[in-house]
Amino acid sequence: MAWSGSGTYSRTNGSFSGADVWADDANAAIGIVASRHDTHDQDLAAGINACLTKNGENEPTANLPMGAFRHTNVAAASARTDYARYSQVQDGAAFWGGTSGGSANAQTVTLTPAITTLTAGGLVHFIPGFTNTGALTVTINGQAATARYKNQACVGGEVVSGVLCRGLYDGAYLQILEHGGGWATWSPTYGGSGSLTFTSVSTAVAQYQRHGSLIVFNLTATGTTGGTTNTALTFTAPVSLSGGTPALAAYATDTVLTGGAAYFSSATTVEVKKADASNWGLAAGKQISVNGVYRV
Repeated sequence: MAWSGSGTYSRTNGSFSGADVWADDANAAIGIVASRHDTHDQDLAAGINACLTKNGENEPTANLPMGAFRHTNVAAASARTDYARYSQVQDGAAFWGGTSGGSANAQTVTLTPAITTLTAGGLVHFIPGFTNTGALTVTINGQAATARYKNQACVGGEVVSGVLCRGLYDGAYLQILEHGGGWATWSPTYGGSGSLTFTSVSTAVAQYQRHGSLIVFNLTATGTTGGTTNTALTFTAPVSLSGGTPALAAYATDTVLTGGAAYFSSATTVEVKKADASNWGLAAGKQISVNGVYRV
């Protein structure tokens, strides 16, 4: 065999080896002998067949040591059995699922290259296309997993639309490692109790966070009142109240800064009253500011 087994190729015709095979024959007064030429040429063929072809016609039959060299200018992996290009690793491409599809409580994510089975330790990063409202499943490349947060069943708000989510499959569930803890915004609708109105409103802040069944929010707005003086300005909450007792803190201003109280008058409406229970006047320049935590 012309290859030595340690990466060196040398010619042989069965009797002589090296760079002077035919000269050695001539010096030995050996003429052209078919069997010796066939042996030599077959040795060349065997050596060539032991090489990898650049067009991918054949494949290795053993591990290939790289001798501390690299494969360079490689294409991006497109299958799970491909080499990963370093940029894909650095960019987190293997775990990135983009924005999820599906529905609020049955979201779908696509990884590229696609996974064919969920394996313990598998990671996925995605932007939820929806905020879940109850128990949640996440299907990754057709492989469905029930999502849990802190190893508890999801009840709503564990993932928030537009807020990065990271999950790890533990062999049974997709554990939400990082959820919708960032601030989201909403557009409140304003009004007042009785015939009181709160119009020409400028909203400085209207943002909230969901932490499971808890909602944390803050709102600050100024506007003008009209109609008949009454005791409460109102705004719609970011998420409807469905259980528990809200704990809210507020301040309200009329002509002077006063403490205030805010409470849910319905599942969706928060009322803000002045601390002294007096009516809101009809002059311009009213401000409400509410910071609250409530359970849905």
